[in-house]
Amino acid sequence: MSKSKLIVFTLCLVLIAGMAWGGGGSQPAAAAAGGPMVITWTANGQLAPLDENPYMIKKWNEMFNVDIQLWHIDPANYFDVLNLRFAANEIPDFFQSDANRLQLQFEQRLLAEIPENLVREHLPISHKEFSELFPNYLKLTSFNNKIYGLRVFMDKPYRAPIVYRGDWIRNVGKQGTPKTLAEFEELVYLFTNNDPDRNGRKDTYGLSVTAFQTVYGAYGQVRSQWNIKNNELVYTSIQPEMKDALTVLAKWYRDGVIDPEFITGENKGGYWAVSHAFTEGRIGISSHGSFYHWDAPDNNRANIVEMQARDPVAAASTVLGEPVTGPQGKKGVSMGHPVFGNLWAFGVQNDTNHAKIAKVMDIQNYFVSDPEVYITAFYGIRGQDWEYNPAMNNAPMQIGGKGNDYVYRIGAGATIKPLVTPSGEAARNAAWAQFCPANNLYSDGYRNELIVPPPSSGRYLTELNKIEDEAYIAIITGAQPVSYFDRFVSEWRAAGGDVLTREANAWFNTIK
Repeated sequence: MSKSKLIVFTLCLVLIAGMAWGGGGSQPAAAAAGGPMVITWTANGQLAPLDENPYMIKKWNEMFNVDIQLWHIDPANYFDVLNLRFAANEIPDFFQSDANRLQLQFEQRLLAEIPENLVREHLPISHKEFSELFPNYLKLTSFNNKIYGLRVFMDKPYRAPIVYRGDWIRNVGKQGTPKTLAEFEELVYLFTNNDPDRNGRKDTYGLSVTAFQTVYGAYGQVRSQWNIKNNELVYTSIQPEMKDALTVLAKWYRDGVIDPEFITGENKGGYWAVSHAFTEGRIGISSHGSFYHWDAPDNNRANIVEMQARDPVAAASTVLGEPVTGPQGKKGVSMGHPVFGNLWAFGVQNDTNHAKIAKVMDIQNYFVSDPEVYITAFYGIRGQDWEYNPAMNNAPMQIGGKGNDYVYRIGAGATIKPLVTPSGEAARNAAWAQFCPANNLYSDGYRNELIVPPPSSGRYLTELNKIEDEAYIAIITGAQPVSYFDRFVSEWRAAGGDVLTREANAWFNTIK
């Protein structure tokens, strides 16, 4: 396909996806002397377009004498659309990036340098909190000893959920959730073979792809992470213990207890965190999304909401379990890192004139200056859009039936997306302080210790991921024997895995 045809084809895909572009070009006319400063701004995660007069944006505009022009980009295509606008020389002043794309954006000369003195002067609160968690955090977004991005942090990462159909557990004659891999296996088979939904048909399965990590974790790690072993970073998916986990999964697939549609995942579209395989009664165990997409006192519980319309009894029966212990006493599932994957960057047009960088930092610093201001930036006006709930450790609760779409439309939440700080999140998620420890969500997790992509990721990572996915699927489905794992490891290393391993450890040695 020629380059011109490729561009036209890509634009057509974007239009079909229903992308909505807000704002004009990336170089808006300068405000009149003494007038508001125009700032183009876009964030990933805005699921609904702005109202005609979003009052939260109006509030910040008036407070800071700015004209924030938000670009609404569908989260399903955020980075694809952003890249198209970059190609058209439309670069927002302030935009959300991530660790895997920042280096490429730097190489494409899309980014403005962020002087460290501006961070210290205009972001003193987040800089203090971030430095306490990771003293050299600014190095994580630096190239050639210059800063080109702003990371976001949280202090208490949580692990992936393990969710069970409680009614199915009772229907197959069991009580409670499994504690060992052997008990987990027994339940997986019962969920498949003992008609747990009592409809008289053999149309259920134990689990699908997201709960595979429970099995991997029972052998010491989960897929696609870089963990510390013998004081070095190693890639988990090629470790010999994974061969043992794949032996288990291959047997389960052969015995028909794994959903044969696991290859395409559990979500069929729409809100990403919904496991349709679970909510529609196809599987009885899932680790899809985060815990608050299932059971939390102050969040969206998207999967439960989805189930309530179909089967209220099933929705009320779901229960959170814990990682199961494997044959060597190991257990765990994936867990976040205090350093989030997402980060912020400034368009290159601000490289020599730092006025907008300073202004955006002032706005972001105000968002984290007080817990109530932080919550306001996320949810809107207290008393109108949200209120504290004393019964839930004074967690903020939306009122009047207002949900996420409302928040996006008024210009709060993921639309404006404040920098995430430990103190801000502690206030916004106050109910978690009780809920998470009670459900063991702050422990028994494996986290990825490589928090910056190796320099050669752009060259090798796509092919390496393809090699890994194909090998794991082939072994689980029986297309290849478990012994194929050794060949996969050799191919992965030869295809650039050894290069990334050297680069990962070169970085790791700088932070030891």
